[in-house]
Amino acid sequence: MSREYREYEISTLTDIFNKVPANRIMSCMAELAELLTQAASMKEAILASAESDGIKIDPDKLMRMPESITWKDDGSGDLEFSLNHVEHGELVNVKTKMEHPE
Repeated sequence: MSREYREYEISTLTDIFNKVPANRIMSCMAELAELLTQAASMKEAILASAESDGIKIDPDKLMRMPESITWKDDGSGDLEFSLNHVEHGELVNVKTKMEHPE
């Protein structure tokens, strides 16, 4: 039997506070922190690679963060995000798993 889970549309910290049950906020924040860390690391790597090749890239045009995300409270630790160029669309889609999901 598969485990029931809920999904939460999150656009702001207030959404986390108002929508996610108190006993699930730590899990939500851990997954969000992992996603943001990985996305920022990839952005930094792309910018460093371009700079080493003498290519100047405006970081604000390289990628855009989504206006909102859907957090699936399933405890799986499965994470997915896409890096999108402002003008050219998706650069890369990353699927990963947290080492120690709940």
